[in-house]
Amino acid sequence: MNKEVNKKLRLVFVIGSLGSGGAERVLSILANHWAVSGWNICIITYEDKIEDFYDLENNINRIHLNFSTTRNILSKILRFIYETIALRKAIIKSNSGIIISFITYANMRTLCTTRFLNIPVIVSEHWDPNVRPIGLIRKWICNYLYPKAKFVITLSETAKKYFSKEIQAKTQVIPNPVLLPPASQNLENKCYTSLKKSYKIISLGRLIPIKGFDRLIMAFSKIAASFPDWSLEIWGEGSTRNDLEQMITHLHLDGRVKLPGLTKVPYCELVRSDLFVMSSHTEGFPMALCEAMACGLPVISFDCPSGPREIVRDGMDGILVPNDDIDALAKTIAYLIDNPEVRDQLAHNARDVVIRFGIEKVAAQWEALIDKALSK
Repeated sequence: MNKEVNKKLRLVFVIGSLGSGGAERVLSILANHWAVSGWNICIITYEDKIEDFYDLENNINRIHLNFSTTRNILSKILRFIYETIALRKAIIKSNSGIIISFITYANMRTLCTTRFLNIPVIVSEHWDPNVRPIGLIRKWICNYLYPKAKFVITLSETAKKYFSKEIQAKTQVIPNPVLLPPASQNLENKCYTSLKKSYKIISLGRLIPIKGFDRLIMAFSKIAASFPDWSLEIWGEGSTRNDLEQMITHLHLDGRVKLPGLTKVPYCELVRSDLFVMSSHTEGFPMALCEAMACGLPVISFDCPSGPREIVRDGMDGILVPNDDIDALAKTIAYLIDNPEVRDQLAHNARDVVIRFGIEKVAAQWEALIDKALSK
């Protein structure tokens, strides 16, 4: 098989929604890349009333099933049967040559739905279940269903080792792809040693507990008085917004720490910033961290399980801080603020992330796997 053969096939993605999450970002990047290359792409989503957050190429076929949710057990069973039939019909109607599903629940649903359809399925995990457990029931279901997929994709070797030997035998580790920033031509002239009137620390992600933005705000509060010309912006939306806003007020950081909301174009905000900090408790393969480095930003991250250590080369293109050590995070932020020449060097090296995890390189790994799935 080759690219020209693949273009003639309908490649179908299945995911709950195309919201603002990292997995959704990866799916949209891959789908757009292949659509521009002339591939026949279809994306099926099934969650109710969730609009696409990321822009898609015009030649991508979109199918919204809009399944509703229910809490009643009997209704859940009946609805699952109905939704399985509806998804099966949509997949058949899409004339799929191969299916790629994203995220655990969508993976299980897709493998149930495609039984006996003789369509190759590749499932993709976007968290490390060692540190973010999928639950005993889901683990049992995965152990039963995942061997029926052609291939399983994980973002790290540690995530791969979570699964049974049978599943590991058909698992490939493929990192998330990184796009070259649209404003990349201006990055070479970005110098952190130049004098400015104000500087900005930035972070991006959903405002949920696992992202640890309360830890970042606390760390910033420890150094804010010493660096009055520095501010912090955390882009994203989620369930912890009210708690974070109250924390900002309680620490007297109003005006110094901002929560601007969602952005479809993170690169635009990143290139206007001076330092990126990731404070997550756990990660998969964080897109925000990669995109910050692609924009030539010096980065700091907690050395949390799975993700940052596979991206950041500690001391070379970023700094890893012991997980949960808020004092160490505050001291590291202060150190980079005090040493602009170190920020310059880290930023210069950080741009290599586009070479290491660029879209062409990562897409080629996917394409090789798609060829194998089709040849089988």
